[in-house]
Amino acid sequence: MRNETNTSLTAAQKDLLNKKLDPETTVLKSYSSKRNKVYLIGNRSGKGPFYILKEFAGSKPLKRKEKEIKFLKILKNSDLLSPGILHEEGKSILIEYIKGPDLLEIFERSETDSEFNNMFVLLKKACALIKYFNLYSLRSLGKAHIFYDINLKNFILAKDGLYRIDLESCIPGRIEKDLGRFIAYILTYNPVFTSYKERIARSLIDHLATQTGRLDINEVLKEIKEELLDIQARRRLKVDLYRLFTKIEKTITP
Repeated sequence: MRNETNTSLTAAQKDLLNKKLDPETTVLKSYSSKRNKVYLIGNRSGKGPFYILKEFAGSKPLKRKEKEIKFLKILKNSDLLSPGILHEEGKSILIEYIKGPDLLEIFERSETDSEFNNMFVLLKKACALIKYFNLYSLRSLGKAHIFYDINLKNFILAKDGLYRIDLESCIPGRIEKDLGRFIAYILTYNPVFTSYKERIARSLIDHLATQTGRLDINEVLKEIKEELLDIQARRRLKVDLYRLFTKIEKTITP
């Protein structure tokens, strides 16, 4: 389940909602976020429809808001699934609520239940989404972009497919960086480097190694190792993540 915190709307946020929604609309849930304030909005009855109100905070909030709007529109014009923008004002945007679990929820359940096959299929779909976004951004913007924030929480599995949310961190970049970081994240959700996570990572790398096109699997491996070093430094972990991955790498033939 997504983390929640208790908070209330500002006067500006209430004004934004009053312009767009009925008077019975209220905050049903508040999600934890490192930089922003994110709310589930809906009727007091709790029956829906539901929306997400996102207020950008921290450093350069307006610039990040404009970037999120830009890439949400880009995704809407592609074959990828993303929430639609309903309204924007000040530092806030109102977007569609996508009902469904995020990939991290599903991944953690799958490890507990030892459910490999279905999880592997979902993660391959996420990799395909990551690759398609990189290619589509190249076609539409003239420069390939990556999501960069590749946390599994930012992928939502709805009835009609896999959605990508939270696009404020998109930057120009090579696809290998996103795919490498994606696999590094998979390996390091707690507890890190379990046999299940290692099997998933190895299978994803083998799958990517068979892909044709612009993908360089050796660069993916390099990005995995660089991100593992960054994760170890950020979390101040005593376990040597880089060394653990080299053991996996020895079993892979790019």
